[in-house]
Amino acid sequence: MSPAGLLHRVTTYYSDSTGTQVAGGRFEGCDGSCHDWGVRTVHKDWSETPVADSHHSPAIWKDDS
Repeated sequence: MSPAGLLHRVTTYYSDSTGTQVAGGRFEGCDGSCHDWGVRTVHKDWSETPVADSHHSPAIWKDDS
């Protein structure tokens, strides 16, 4: 996490639990901006990238809850 704790988050939504068909997405900026496209489903994963360290690979989580 960056010293200020600011993160960019990108969420990808899938049509089913196989995670092969993207149904939509969301970008959440550290400034509070939010951009959506497609549809949201329960099948998703996301990545968070610290703003001060955005050149490194983001951490990625899979959430099929």
